[in-house]
Amino acid sequence: MSLEKENNIYTLRNVSKVFGSGDTAVKAIDDVSLDIHRGEIFGIIGMSGAGKSTLVRTLNRLESIDEGSVIFNGLNLGTLSNKKLREARHSIGIIFQNYNLLMQKTILANVMMPLRIAGVPKSERREKAIKMLSIVGLEDRLNAYPAQLSGGQRQRVAIARALATDPEVLLCDEATSALDPKTTGEILKLLKKINSEMKLTIVIITHEMKVVESICDRVAIINYGKLVEIGDVKEIFTRPKTETARNLLMPGAGANDIDISEYKGRCARIVFDGTVSSEPIICNLTRKTGHTVSILSANTKSIGGIGFGQMIIEIPDDEKVYAEIVGFLTEAGVAVDELKSYR
Repeated sequence: MSLEKENNIYTLRNVSKVFGSGDTAVKAIDDVSLDIHRGEIFGIIGMSGAGKSTLVRTLNRLESIDEGSVIFNGLNLGTLSNKKLREARHSIGIIFQNYNLLMQKTILANVMMPLRIAGVPKSERREKAIKMLSIVGLEDRLNAYPAQLSGGQRQRVAIARALATDPEVLLCDEATSALDPKTTGEILKLLKKINSEMKLTIVIITHEMKVVESICDRVAIINYGKLVEIGDVKEIFTRPKTETARNLLMPGAGANDIDISEYKGRCARIVFDGTVSSEPIICNLTRKTGHTVSILSANTKSIGGIGFGQMIIEIPDDEKVYAEIVGFLTEAGVAVDELKSYR
């Protein structure tokens, strides 16, 4: 077994997918290459229509590709026979935004369904399904129907069903988009626990950076079908290299929340991590340099248990003053990103 196969559960090389033909053709995925490591929580993020859901559907060949290769556990999914593909899919669990539960069946029967399809004996199916429902905290609702459950509980059932066949990877396609913030946090905490305790690789597709920040180890940013940035969540959060990443990372929904053109000064985004977030940076800045800045927006987040913060500030439009302020912030360990590209 090669080192790459040992380290990567997925290897994608030059993957492209086109819908339609001629003048109406749309390239949903455009020459994407990436690796997903075993045991990590990997995020794929992009705005609506970016191609991220199409990309995740190629990971279990629910969607075929036109070019490139998708390698899972050393197997090229595009070259497998139907029988071999079904076998490979037993190692790939998937959950969706709308749960995809059978409404006329109990939650126990829903979780038993993939086990029945896999040919597991009935007595073993029941025992395994109860175990999976216990993992997601629903062992007391075995005979309930989906209509009797909340959205968060339905998603827990979907997770239990996906885990029933002992997959090596769990694909989550906008799995928390229909949930309120509190329930979203509970589901993400459950996924983090499953990743840690079951050593399960998890791939999360989302348009919400807060989901990536709270759970993912690495993230790929997709825009118009192209992979525009990939790396550790902390690195991309603190030092985004592309405008797409900056738009996703800004406080609130995106960069458009703040109209930079309204301000006379030079606007910048500053990011500080757990090593300096407890320090009164802005206060120290004024005391040491004698200069003041205006705070236009600010928030703090937790990434992997470490506190991170970011602010949008307005700096006086004077080259010397700007240099002194940026110099102080950089020396204090703060990343500074001027927002010229948003004007």
